[in-house]
Amino acid sequence: MNDCMSMAVKDAVLRVWGDYEEPINLMFAKQNHFSSTKIDRYVEIWNHGFNAGRVGSVTHCFASKVAALQAADVLAYEVARAQRANRPGRYPFQRLVDGAKATGKAFSLTWGPIRSKRTVLSGEGESWG
Repeated sequence: MNDCMSMAVKDAVLRVWGDYEEPINLMFAKQNHFSSTKIDRYVEIWNHGFNAGRVGSVTHCFASKVAALQAADVLAYEVARAQRANRPGRYPFQRLVDGAKATGKAFSLTWGPIRSKRTVLSGEGESWG
């Protein structure tokens, strides 16, 4: 869990800054098995030195109270399932794919740190690389 949290914070801070060059506001679901204090320490590490000022705010909320956190849970679950070999098609993930295709824009997901797999969805179909 420590590696996953560290990579999530690092990826969010570096990618958002690289794409938008503005501070990111992070929101985490409160967890019984991982303290908000630990998360805050990872944020401090990645918002220090060269990266100072890249984090705007850090919020810890109950997922049941915030729709964005509920959506993030569904997305994480579906992406993890989609990575499995011989995966059956599932309605929630297919809705996400269809929604991405309907926009006519590329949509990508990156998952880690255990293994890295990039999913790119475009208007013409999906590719797994």
